[in-house]
Amino acid sequence: MNKKWIALTLAALVFATAASACGTLDNVARDIDNALDDAMRQDEDVFPDSLARADADVTVDDLISTLGRKKTELTDAMKNVDTVGDAGSGMRTYRHKLLGHTSEVSYAFGDTDRIDRIVITTDLKNADDWEKELRDTLRASAVTGETGTWRYGGSTLRMETRNGKQIITIEKTA
Repeated sequence: MNKKWIALTLAALVFATAASACGTLDNVARDIDNALDDAMRQDEDVFPDSLARADADVTVDDLISTLGRKKTELTDAMKNVDTVGDAGSGMRTYRHKLLGHTSEVSYAFGDTDRIDRIVITTDLKNADDWEKELRDTLRASAVTGETGTWRYGGSTLRMETRNGKQIITIEKTA
């Protein structure tokens, strides 16, 4: 049986159970969405291997692939990587090696405790490396009329200078 049929069967089972147990359609719909997400990711790695190893060079694709993942998945995957800190704004920050440079990578969580934004803080001297990566390696599309904004892999990347640092923000494109 393929993954989609398993996911649909699981969703139907969750729907039937939830409908009889709680009777609230909003809760049932949310349970079905979560069950489908979990079923479709069942045989995928929780996180790219490079994120779970402190010494690995992480790619932009690896970071983008974490958007939408659960906060618990991040915590489990990153057990061997030093946490820089948790911010009161709901972000968890780790050090990763990106484009050959150590950077602080903050994962922000939305209302559903899923990663909805990634903020990378790196030295200002690394800005050219990021532009080259986006333009030449990834062939990302620069957004016309917006300085430092790129589209790549279903995501928007914004680059800006703040407090003498280069800040790159990655969010899913709506």
